[in-house]
Amino acid sequence: MRRWVEQLRAELSGHTPGRSAALTPEHQRIQELEARLQKVEREKEILKKLPLYAVWCGDVTYICAGTCWVFYLAVVLDLYARRTVGWAMSQPRTRS
Repeated sequence: MRRWVEQLRAELSGHTPGRSAALTPEHQRIQELEARLQKVEREKEILKKLPLYAVWCGDVTYICAGTCWVFYLAVVLDLYARRTVGWAMSQPRTRS
């Protein structure tokens, strides 16, 4: 009981104990946001250490224009520079 009271007092004063669970929904939300912030900071540090154009990401999607125009769009992005490295469009193959 004493530990619970001490933890509650610490949380009410704005200090959340290290790995223990928060007692109020507000403190749970704060812990979640702190964890997300730490994750973003770690990823940011990793990207800073890599040379330019070292981390790329790709996506393929289709674009429908009207009833019969369907195109596929492929894009490659540089995650560090936040730029498009390359892209290509094509029409899908028809069945024979």
